[in-house]
Amino acid sequence: MSKSIKKEPKGKYGLIIQNCVLKTRYKIKDWVPKNSKYDLPLALNSISAKNVSIKSTRCNTIYCGSVFNFLASTSLEMVIIKYNLSSTTGSINVNDYYIVNDLKVFFIKLNESIDLVKLNKLNLYLKSLKYPFLQKEKDKCHSVAKLISKNCLCGFRVNVKLSSKNKRLQCSLNLNLFLIEVNWKFGSKIELNFS
Repeated sequence: MSKSIKKEPKGKYGLIIQNCVLKTRYKIKDWVPKNSKYDLPLALNSISAKNVSIKSTRCNTIYCGSVFNFLASTSLEMVIIKYNLSSTTGSINVNDYYIVNDLKVFFIKLNESIDLVKLNKLNLYLKSLKYPFLQKEKDKCHSVAKLISKNCLCGFRVNVKLSSKNKRLQCSLNLNLFLIEVNWKFGSKIELNFS
C-alpha cells in the first residue's frame, strides 16, 4: 500500500465544522492537521487517546479521502456531522452528530471485503497516466474501481479522481449502512457553536 500521508483538503463548510469540533469536543484551539493523516492525532486526544477523523456531510455519503490512508487507519475515532445549510441565512444547521470509536473490527472486515491486488494495480495504472487523459483511460479506471468494491461493506466505494493536477484514489461509505455496522453514540449538538 501507499505510504503517503497527504491529507486531502476539506471544503469550506467541512473546515468550519472540523475547527468547531476540535475546539468544542477536544478543546484544541490551534491545531492545523497539515502533516497528519488524521484530523487529530492520538497524542493530542485527551478524551479517547485515539486518532480522530472528522467527517461532515450534507447527504448520506461519507467521503473518506485517500483509500490507502483510510484502509490503513489505526486506533481511530470518527466524528460524523450530518448538516444542512439554512436557506435564508446560509448558516450551518447540524442534523445529526455521531461518535464512532470502536472501529477495529470494521477495518478488519473492510480490508477482507475488497480486492487489494486490484486496488494496487489500479493505483499503479493511474500513476502511469499522463494528462490529458484519453476517454478509454478514464473509462478503464472507473470500471476497475467498481470491481474492487463490488458488494462491499457499508456501501464502500473506490472513487477515481482525475484532473490536470490530480491522479488519486479516494473512497466513500454509505452513512446509514455504516451506522448499522458499527457501534456509535450521539454527540451533543449543543456543544457545536459555529459563530
